[in-house]
Amino acid sequence: MEPLPLWKRRLYLAALTAFFAVAIPLIILFASGYRLTRGWQIIETGGIYVHPLSEEGEVFMDDLPAQGMRLRKGLIIQNLTPGAHTAEVREKGRRGWQKTVAVRRRMVTEVYPLLFPNEAGLREVQAALESKREYESVMEFFAKRDRREFLTKEKGDLSVSAEGQKIFGQWEKEGEPAQFLCGLDVCSGRVLVASFGAPVRLVEFFPDRPEILIAAAGSEVIVIEIDRRDRQHSEVIFAGEAPEAAVKGGKIYVRDGHALYQYVI
Repeated sequence: MEPLPLWKRRLYLAALTAFFAVAIPLIILFASGYRLTRGWQIIETGGIYVHPLSEEGEVFMDDLPAQGMRLRKGLIIQNLTPGAHTAEVREKGRRGWQKTVAVRRRMVTEVYPLLFPNEAGLREVQAALESKREYESVMEFFAKRDRREFLTKEKGDLSVSAEGQKIFGQWEKEGEPAQFLCGLDVCSGRVLVASFGAPVRLVEFFPDRPEILIAAAGSEVIVIEIDRRDRQHSEVIFAGEAPEAAVKGGKIYVRDGHALYQYVI
């Protein structure tokens, strides 16, 4: 086999050199989070972290199935162009959740799905039969609580307090607060996190979810997310006379007079 002519070898070398001179910078930019737009502009990208997310949860980004990487108990979607993006989570047996949030370059926006079950229910805890011990224990727990603590709660670096028909949150630690309180902006002092049509009698944190609150206002007990970006998801889980709620042993209980219920999710 005869070797290639010298002129052809030089031509191939020049073509490969030109290719790598163009391709390598583009590869480096791509790996660094930059993208080339349709208008041939190079922009930096950001991401969205969806958490917590169950194994059955499906994530959609801007109406398309999200391509991301599982990280701890969530999914991180990278290489999103700066601007507004809509994250949606679907799960069998639960109502869908979605929220439109801002994505900024070189930053990860966090969202915290709150998926209510299609058939959430209340289990009555009766004062007799096999649930008698549970009934007495929970009722005693309600009775012994300091009522002054009904309107203020702390969980980690977050404190919440109810005043009239509103609930306020405040990040007690120096530095950037959790995004469910302030989004991507830096905030200080008290932040309005929820407002109701009746005076709030009680505020409580949802089990294992510091970004979700349980509130008793008027004749209702409501579960509501703190995150006020876009739509603020909430649900009335009980309506009665003057109900109260408490979290005991990781379970949510509602008391209305002498009646006691467990919110089964």
